[in-house]
Amino acid sequence: MRLLSLYQTGPLAARVSGRCGMTAVVLMLVGGLLLSLNAPDSQAESPSAEAVLAQAISVYDAAKARGHAWVMTRDGLAKAQGLLEAGDAPAALVVAQQALETAEASLRQADIEAKSWQTRVPK
Repeated sequence: MRLLSLYQTGPLAARVSGRCGMTAVVLMLVGGLLLSLNAPDSQAESPSAEAVLAQAISVYDAAKARGHAWVMTRDGLAKAQGLLEAGDAPAALVVAQQALETAEASLRQADIEAKSWQTRVPK
């Protein structure tokens, strides 16, 4: 009833009246319902802890090959692996995501250092 009273007194009341107005309200409600049913399921799209951990390990290995692996990333990878083995996938996912972020940051550091070392050398 509250929706109907808002409809009757709201900004659409002056534009739409009678049966046509009620049809518009019903169409808006049905459209909203269809949009909400068609929305992607956030659970279905979230990556698994195993996938994030594998990606973090890959990025960590790339950083290590460039001489910029961080200890906190290594420790995070070990902790995530332990949580996975213990069966705590949600906690493992959080730790693996943190490890992935630090591994990516270490690669960015490697890129910065590759360019900025030249400014430190006397000419």
